[in-house]
Amino acid sequence: MPKIDSYEALIKFLKSKKGLQMSHIYKPSMLLTILRAGGTASKRQIAEHFALRDENQIDFYTRKTVQPMPGKRLVRDGLLTKEKDSYSLYGVMAKLTADQ
Repeated sequence: MPKIDSYEALIKFLKSKKGLQMSHIYKPSMLLTILRAGGTASKRQIAEHFALRDENQIDFYTRKTVQPMPGKRLVRDGLLTKEKDSYSLYGVMAKLTADQ
């Protein structure tokens, strides 16, 4: 394990090929998750962060799940409307109050 004992050493490591320069998205994403969580994050929190940034999975769900499954049916049932790539609440769903 490299000894990173100063801010300068941290910057040098992060810019190196062993650090983040040639890294896949997982290393910087994991570090960012832990930083944003105040210095400690669970495996689940880190995994959720990975999932939110996995473009292949986002593309898959956009093409294969959102429109053909719940999207199409919720529009058919009159709960949503669809215009281009966006869905909006419709009918009674659009009129609900915060308490409801």
